[in-house]
Amino acid sequence: MEKLEALQREEDVQGVVDALGELLKTVSRTFRPTDLAHSLQSLRGTVSVLKGDTDRCLVRYELAFRDWLSDTRDQEKHKLLQFELRQLIRTFFAEVEGTMYSARQVILWAHERGEVGLSVPEQALLREESYRFDSKAKAAVAKPAFGNALDSLLLTFTVIPRVFGSQSSLDLSRFGWQAFRELLEVRNAVTHPKELINLVVNAEVVTKKLPAARKWYYGSLVAAVDDAELRDLLRGVG
Repeated sequence: MEKLEALQREEDVQGVVDALGELLKTVSRTFRPTDLAHSLQSLRGTVSVLKGDTDRCLVRYELAFRDWLSDTRDQEKHKLLQFELRQLIRTFFAEVEGTMYSARQVILWAHERGEVGLSVPEQALLREESYRFDSKAKAAVAKPAFGNALDSLLLTFTVIPRVFGSQSSLDLSRFGWQAFRELLEVRNAVTHPKELINLVVNAEVVTKKLPAARKWYYGSLVAAVDDAELRDLLRGVG
């Protein structure tokens, strides 16, 4: 804080911005909610922001689609439509990954407060860590371990009901789960295209699979997390 105040006195605008960014990162790393209600504020805030990103991308896609329909032979309009399709799919999975990270934090904070018990493997997976022996330090050390996205999602949805003393179980029999997996494959293809054709997205993906996938995803989150405000925030998604 002293450094920040000194930069403000010197009217070093860029220095203030950089210092404030570092301060926020530090606060984020050390942030520990005092109870479950406090944790849920963090989750709801993350959901609200990232859901809003996807909603805005959906509006942009719809505008591009209507514009393309006015002249389907216009290549520039088709390019814009494809851009908005790819952007929408990537943004949706950024929404999923961000909200899942926040949900995992809710679980880990509850564990730290003694509100829920986690096995050592569960803790490592939720923290996205693995361990190795450091020969120089002569100690076991943690290192990042980013696993399969679907496995991480399924683990989070399996464990988080325990935080609320709930017996809720994940429903994988619905069309939404199938749509979610298929949409993830599309996201992977446009993010890491093996062929040029992988970058061309069928609009049916957005009109059918995305609504079903979002409805399944947030329906599963609401079923797992016992929070009325979260249910209100997500009412009508799909």
